[in-house]
Amino acid sequence: NDITSIVAVKRHGNSDQQAFPALVLKRKALADYMWVRSFVDGREYIVHTRDDAHPYHNNSDIQALCRSTSKQATQACEKFIKYNHIPAVWHKKKKRQQKSDDKNSQSDAESTSESDSSSSESEDDDEIDEETTEEKDSFVAQLFAFMDDRESHIELMF
Repeated sequence: NDITSIVAVKRHGNSDQQAFPALVLKRKALADYMWVRSFVDGREYIVHTRDDAHPYHNNSDIQALCRSTSKQATQACEKFIKYNHIPAVWHKKKKRQQKSDDKNSQSDAESTSESDSSSSESEDDDEIDEETTEEKDSFVAQLFAFMDDRESHIELMF
């Protein structure tokens, strides 16, 4: 566990989440960007290194900002730094993905009753939307890393 691989990601704009601690997965996903995993929700993000990512270790102002925004995420980050303890949100994310994979692998011959499936379908749709977004983010990060490794950069059109 390398404490320099922990950063605080500052968000700009009208977000309730002003800053959150994150683990760096790949420093150079693209020239000025890095790929991180949040201690708040377990999602992976691509963030701008110069403007959005700040060193977490020995930076009391950043730690205080993260703590004021999400005390639970900050505690999970501290446990990760001290004890290499994997945050619970990362486990939940993995379990949700495994459940989704299990549902997809079941045969179409199995049917479920209509009465109790309507409420669970809306919850499943929300999870699928969230997972789809995360899968897209992960794919883009991997694509950027692949292109960067081969020194053929993609022009950003943001």
